[in-house]
Amino acid sequence: MTTTPRNVWAIVLFLAAGHMIVDGACNFVVARVAEGTVSQVSYAAAVAVVGRYNLLAFATQALLGLLLDWSKASAIGAAVGGAMAAAACVAYPAHPDAAIMAAGIGNSLFHVGAGGICIMLARGNAAMLGVLVGPGDLGVVAGTFMGRSTLPVALPWAMVTWAASIPVLFMGRRPAGTTWPRPPLHWAAVAIALLCFSIAARSLMGGALTGPFLYVPVVWIAIAVAATVAKCAGGFVADRLGWLAFAVPVAAVAVPVAYLFGAYPGGAVAGTLLVQAAMPVTLAAMARVFPNHPAFAFGLAASSLTLGTLPSALGVPVQSPQFMLAIQSACVAALAIALMLVRPSSGWKPEPPTASLLPTPNSQLATTLPALPGTSRSSC
Repeated sequence: MTTTPRNVWAIVLFLAAGHMIVDGACNFVVARVAEGTVSQVSYAAAVAVVGRYNLLAFATQALLGLLLDWSKASAIGAAVGGAMAAAACVAYPAHPDAAIMAAGIGNSLFHVGAGGICIMLARGNAAMLGVLVGPGDLGVVAGTFMGRSTLPVALPWAMVTWAASIPVLFMGRRPAGTTWPRPPLHWAAVAIALLCFSIAARSLMGGALTGPFLYVPVVWIAIAVAATVAKCAGGFVADRLGWLAFAVPVAAVAVPVAYLFGAYPGGAVAGTLLVQAAMPVTLAAMARVFPNHPAFAFGLAASSLTLGTLPSALGVPVQSPQFMLAIQSACVAALAIALMLVRPSSGWKPEPPTASLLPTPNSQLATTLPALPGTSRSSC
């Protein structure tokens, strides 16, 4: 595994903690608003609240990523996004609709801002991206549980979110004239389409989990922990063994596990562990396609998660084992071809970080990547 300066890892770990806190704050707001909507309006209206938040939080990331890359303001975007999430925590009782909008857009901004920073620091490695995205699943679960409780945690959570967001402002902007060399790449449009499809298929698999065990808190927490561990560890292992050598076999093993055992708690946890292990690789591969647009690369990957909701909306029987087997098999093939197209010049393994683009004390940080009421889909 390639070593990196301690200050770089400190920044990544800070952003990872911020990711967990911001996701928790946003899902706290969604849960509180959805619970109130169930009691005052209807269950269907509460589901619409969750859907509106998910659309704002995920579908907007590609567009906002373009904006942050153009303005070279990934750090500012992440800080503003966290501040919006904090504001939503205290605004939801009086202005629930505005709070949902602030939480959704704020979550999106923080993701692409922090993702853009992390991609530039990672310099082609998947490990840092896995560490960044992994804790988000824990934040989703913690925020949802707190939101469904009656504990008076809105103001404390808002203050913690503010505390996690403001320091990001001081991480600086991208130094003028720095670039990330484009790797050898053929058929870029095909690679992008295949990566987006593989991400959407992974999202579809998570949304297709069914069974009464999903309403058991212990199982729900276990699934979130499995996703976090898989993302955090998957990037390190992929960088050590090689992206293709790790991600494709793991994704292939996930297919029969999900097909045969997905209806059982243990199978759902194991399937989540295998499926999410490839997430850092897909993020890093997308970043290689857009070497000078890291926030957009991260945002496009996250926005692809929303494509996984389309089959259900169109009435496709996503819970059908045969349908899931076909989709996940196609996902494995798509991931393998995409990784072949975006392979680094050094082979299957990523290139080591470029020291000249890592932050120094006198330089600026390089920047510019079952839905129940009150919960959102697992994020990037």
